[in-house]
This record gives sequence, C-alpha cells and structure tokens, in this order.
Amino acid sequence: MKKIKKKGDLPSGFIVIIVLLLIGFAILLIFLFKFLWQERIDKETCHQSVLLRGTASSVSKLAEDYVPLKCKTTKYCITTKLIGKGNCKEFSGEEKEVTTVRVKDEEDIEQFFAREIIDCWSMMGEGRLSLFSQYIKETYALGQDIYPTCVICSRIAFDEDLKNNIDLLSQINIEEYMKYHKVPDKDLTYFDYLARDRGKISIKTDSIGGSKLFGGSSSSGEVGLTENEVQPSTIYSEQMSILFMQISAPTSSGVIKNDLKAAFGTEVVGGFIVGAKFIIVGAKLIAKPEFLAAVLVFGIYQQYEVAKNRAISAAYCGDISVGSDARSGCSVVRTINYNVGDITKYCQAIESIP
Repeated sequence: MKKIKKKGDLPSGFIVIIVLLLIGFAILLIFLFKFLWQERIDKETCHQSVLLRGTASSVSKLAEDYVPLKCKTTKYCITTKLIGKGNCKEFSGEEKEVTTVRVKDEEDIEQFFAREIIDCWSMMGEGRLSLFSQYIKETYALGQDIYPTCVICSRIAFDEDLKNNIDLLSQINIEEYMKYHKVPDKDLTYFDYLARDRGKISIKTDSIGGSKLFGGSSSSGEVGLTENEVQPSTIYSEQMSILFMQISAPTSSGVIKNDLKAAFGTEVVGGFIVGAKFIIVGAKLIAKPEFLAAVLVFGIYQQYEVAKNRAISAAYCGDISVGSDARSGCSVVRTINYNVGDITKYCQAIESIP
C-alpha cells in the first residue's frame, strides 16, 4: 500500500543535509575553540597574571615572588598547504598542541611574525612592569649576580616543504614589513608603535631569509639597524622563538639610599638626611675607628657589586640600548633560534609553561 505523504513532512534527503550541516557546524566550533579561542584564552590568562605580579611588585618587591606567571608557550607550524596540518618535525610528539598557520607568500610570514612580536610585547606589559626582581641584589647589591629572566611567548617552525622553497624564504624581511605596515586597528606602523612606547625588540634572523638584525629603541626612541649576512644553507635550519626578556641592575645612589633607610629609617632627599622624627644637617658622626672602617669596606664592596652587575646588564642589553640605559637594565622582545645555545645567551631563567 502506498504511503500517503502528509503536508509538512520533510524529505529524508533534506533532513540528512540539515544533520550534516549541524555536524559540520559543531566541528567548526570545536576547531575554533581548540585552535583560536584557546590560544586567545592562554594569552589573556598570561596577561592577567603579568598584571597581577606587576601590581604586587609595586606594593612590595618581595611579594612578586608569591605571584606565579601563567604564561604558556604557543607552538606554531607555518605551511603553504591549503588543507591538512603542516609537517613540522620539530614538534614531533607535540602535534596536539600545535597551531597550523597557513601562508601564501613572504608577506604573510612577515605579518605573522610582526603580530606575534606585538602580542608578546603587549602580553608581558610592554616593559612597564617589574616582573623578575632580584630584591636583595637590586636593593642592597648583595647576594648572587643579577641575571636575565625570560618568558618564551611562542615557538615557530616551518613545514618541510616550505623550508625547501628558498625563492620564497629569501624574500622575507620582517624589518621592512614592520616599518611600512600598520598594526591592526591602529593608525601606527609596527615600528612606530614600538618606538612610541620606547619598545625594545631584537629580531636576530640568522634563520630567516633577508638576514637582518633588528635592534630596539634607544633612550630617545630611535631604532638602530645592522645587517648580518648568512649563507643560504643555514636558512631555516632550526625553529624560531619569540621571547620576552627582562633584567634590572642596582644603581650607586639607590643602594646608598636603601642602606640609610634600612639602618636609620632615613633617606637622602636633596642633600639632607631625612628621618621619621628628625632632620640632620651637617652633623658629625662620632664612632669607633674600627666601626667606621667596617662601614667603609662594606660601602666599597657594595659599590664594586653595583659596578659589576651594571656591566652584566650592559652585556645583555647593549644591542638594544646604550650607555646608562643598557647598564640599568632592559625589557626586550627577542626573536632568536629555539635551541639551548642561543636561548642561554639571553636567558638564565625561564618562567613560562613549555
């Protein structure tokens, strides 16, 4: 008996299409959450932990040690493939944590690096916050020597097919891209945006076509550029990393002020010794000679430590700052090869989640 089709019944084929569309939409949502929203969530989580630590540091340098950073390194595989994941052997065993970045030409690669550099700089507080303080050394020039601490914002590898595309890779010039292209939603180029905030970046592209060194701003906000030619055979031999580095050194006057404040509850203001309940002007200190000798020796030792640690700071910051700026410390975003040798040149401690 022929089944009578009722008014309002949907064809089975139409129902199948609707189901397939819903399944496809669900897959798309899962993809967006896993690879796009999750990446954004990780970066926002990191930024909030940075702000929390910076706030704690402004209240007490000792407090920041108890505020953990929650910054996870983002892993990227750059490919020219239209579909499928890129073949980045550097992430073998970590494929589930890798975001595939699809590019068409060298400008797409330049744009990707420029945006990741800006993201890293912004995520870490644009160098305005003290995040890795060594309190005793910075305050009294005592204890172990200062050292730079880093957060690795991202690791970037290149698909095996892309590595062999020397014609494309040789055209890459991140420096030029950042000088002439604007930051999304801003009327400033990447170059001017960083210079405005006295941003300090260093793109050491030994492994990137174009082979440029991109130095950061000096105290005047100017950016210095130098070239470093490399052989084509070294291009893309390793994965890259974009990291935030910070180091801070004590100053002579700062250490003296902190000593006086610790010893007498006083500090020097305009040549006067100002205490909570008294002001001493031109007073003579009467004490035993051996006490004065001990104070003198201690003071000389502290100033020696100040000079030594400011020299250490200059060694780490000298490529992006000059003079007193380099000796006092720096906050900088660096793009370097991701390997132990290159990273330890700039980072003695790492506070990011691998």
